[in-house]
Amino acid sequence: SSKNGKVVSGSADKTVLIWDLEKEGEEPTKIDFGKRVEAVAISSDDQSFYVVGDFGAVRKYDINSGEKIKEFKDSHGHTERVWSVAVTSKNSKLVTGDGNGDIIVWD
Repeated sequence: SSKNGKVVSGSADKTVLIWDLEKEGEEPTKIDFGKRVEAVAISSDDQSFYVVGDFGAVRKYDINSGEKIKEFKDSHGHTERVWSVAVTSKNSKLVTGDGNGDIIVWD
């Protein structure tokens, strides 16, 4: 969850939901990925979040609109399902881990 009252959840049903806890009873914003979502992480500035899963990349989204900002994927990136994602406290690094045991630190 974030300080601005948002909670982001990812699911094996291939979706991410953005919940606004300050808007009780309102349906969450839903993003369909088409592939299994394994983990999400909210940035330390509470303005974006990262999603990883069966798509072999890291995707960054705006936490308010749900729109994709960036996709992290290159020739040295993950080739297997990405299982975990973490963001450093100052948003300076993004760390991901995959099914091969590989860990990548993204700038």
